[in-house]
Amino acid sequence: MVSGLEKRFLAPEGWQNAGFLNPSTGHNIHYGYVSPAAPLATIVCVGGLSEFSEKYFETAQDMAARGYAFWFMDWAYQGRSSRLNTHPQRRHSDGFESDLSDLHEFIHGHVMPKSDAAVPMVLLAHSTGGNIGLQYLARHQNVFKAAAFTSPLLGIYNFNTGLKIVAAFLKPFLPLISKSYIFGGKDWNERARKSDGADIFSHDALRDHIHKSWSQTDQALQVGSPTFGWLFRALDACKKAQDPALLSSIKIPVLIVMARDDRIVDNAAIRRAAHHIPRAQLIEIAGAHHEILMEKDDYRNQFLNAFDKMVKENMIAFEQTNTHHHTERENDMQGFDKNKDRISDRILFALELALEQHDLELAETLNSALEISMTRNTGGGEFVERRDYPKAVESLLNNLRALKGKA
Repeated sequence: MVSGLEKRFLAPEGWQNAGFLNPSTGHNIHYGYVSPAAPLATIVCVGGLSEFSEKYFETAQDMAARGYAFWFMDWAYQGRSSRLNTHPQRRHSDGFESDLSDLHEFIHGHVMPKSDAAVPMVLLAHSTGGNIGLQYLARHQNVFKAAAFTSPLLGIYNFNTGLKIVAAFLKPFLPLISKSYIFGGKDWNERARKSDGADIFSHDALRDHIHKSWSQTDQALQVGSPTFGWLFRALDACKKAQDPALLSSIKIPVLIVMARDDRIVDNAAIRRAAHHIPRAQLIEIAGAHHEILMEKDDYRNQFLNAFDKMVKENMIAFEQTNTHHHTERENDMQGFDKNKDRISDRILFALELALEQHDLELAETLNSALEISMTRNTGGGEFVERRDYPKAVESLLNNLRALKGKA
């Protein structure tokens, strides 16, 4: 607990901390979440370089007040997630592919099992998280119903020709220098950020100080400068995330809000990217600095108002689509009645529920049981099994194949 902070900057009521080991990366990942009893939407939030869940407590409170569940994951090598053993303050990277794997495990292994499949999920990502988030949306088309980005890292501010030449010279030596600090890098210290509302992060003195306050209070949250490994992998990830083919494959509504006075990320790259996303809305906030959710209210509220509008519109669209699918499914399921005595009917509806909850293991077991029940008389006597597959069953089996493909 940080003393002296206003209540809005502290953990919302009901906040829970947890973690998991991703066997694919070996990373121990920390996350936190809060959820009302019946959330209207589930917000999955990922932050920028060196950030941590505690920094987003005010945003978590804002989302909870709107009736949304809010989940936040600490990236590896920052926050309370895995660090380098011998140099825990160095902000390293194994490659953004590892981050994508951690995010996927977080969503499918922890967020979805605790969420109602009937509630739309929305991605909220900042800076480095924005880069990873865009790549995730392109790879996993049916997870989120909408997404919002603040100052996404698609290029580094003022990374000029001279710096590119230096980077090209150093790249062959990356195996030797990967875990070393970039030139001028060092462990965390109180002077690393001015944190007074007069720096490159924010104009709001209170919000700008949150990062420093938590880092001063809890050494586990302190993060130093990036390593050469992080820098080169971030540059590679920026190239990938700017790919027009990748961006044009993202079909959901996407809100991108950039700070016009950003001195950390490349705004020109953000504008180019937004042009390629079919349903993107780009908002430029004049005067704002990089950390829009930590900015003063005049700037921060511009994002929140646009975010509220996007979520509300897409919740309505989601409800309409859901209603249509349910009606269509009911028409297709004529003759399949879960109140009758056919075992296959009962298994079918259980399979449908398992797929909605993304429970692959149970869904596969139920699918096997469905196949057995529909190819023989089970139970004898008056039990009569259906032997033809209506369109709704074929649809469920397609959903099962898609779920297996994501596993």
